[in-house]
Amino acid sequence: QDPKAQAVFAAGREKQGGEVWIGGPGVSPGYFDPAVDGMKKGVPSNSMHAKTREDFFTEDGWSWFKTGDIGSWTDRGCLRIVDRKKNMFKTSIGEYVPVEEVEKTYQDTCAFADFVFVPKETKVAYIA
Repeated sequence: QDPKAQAVFAAGREKQGGEVWIGGPGVSPGYFDPAVDGMKKGVPSNSMHAKTREDFFTEDGWSWFKTGDIGSWTDRGCLRIVDRKKNMFKTSIGEYVPVEEVEKTYQDTCAFADFVFVPKETKVAYIA
């Protein structure tokens, strides 16, 4: 067993859930963009270079890929994928909560709420 992999796994087991990252020496350093990575000059970009900066990073010689999946560890040490990162809020304790769950809580607890709109760009909920 790789001691670095064991340390990363052990540290992650203490958390309730979060975005799944895949890392290791065999993980790609990013998406292929022919304008940046191609051997031919003048080929147009497919915008994957920008997406690479968003989804990949390198640390201590390992490439890491942020999958966009939300996962949690089972009692048996297996990774369970529970949702996708998009359409989720990250709480102050680092857990991801689906927007629909927040909206339903408002609607179920407030008889005056007809609909709830919670934009991701602000920290203000709009209730009508």
